[in-house]
Amino acid sequence: MSNRPDESSCAGEGHPAVTLTDFANRYPSIRKGLVAFYCRRQAADPEMLADEALFRVLRQLLANVQIRDTLEKYCTGVAKLVLHESWRRRKMDALSDTWRSPGQDPLERLDEMERQALLRFCMASIHPGDAEVWRRYHNEDRVALAAELEITGNALRIRVHRAQRAMLATGRRLLGGQ
Repeated sequence: MSNRPDESSCAGEGHPAVTLTDFANRYPSIRKGLVAFYCRRQAADPEMLADEALFRVLRQLLANVQIRDTLEKYCTGVAKLVLHESWRRRKMDALSDTWRSPGQDPLERLDEMERQALLRFCMASIHPGDAEVWRRYHNEDRVALAAELEITGNALRIRVHRAQRAMLATGRRLLGGQ
């Protein structure tokens, strides 16, 4: 006999398996707690972030992912990730706003067809495998992509960042920029 737990006890140490019914019944109180969590951290839109976090949890439940902790702790963990993503997105928006001040963005001179042609050229300038990973990263589920490539999510982000940096350098050279 194996020391591994059977499938029925995979919910975790002393935590019953979370069902969709449990999630639906506890949704209002968990959402209220997440909104308060985001308010304490002065998030830009606490209600939208709470909905995003709960939507991600629901997607995991629908995919039959076993939650190995209490539903509240799991939702709080997802909420922290969503909060960090919102901070990163806000920071990137602020950076791109400064870069896109009038007259500085060479892409503003291009129409949509020219932008697409530039993107294709820049993608062709890097290793085909990196271009494919970059394309899939922006169009597919990132967790599944990392699993397929047998790398961590962080390693995937680094790989995509390096590919994007190489494509940006090519684009800048073509447009006469830095």
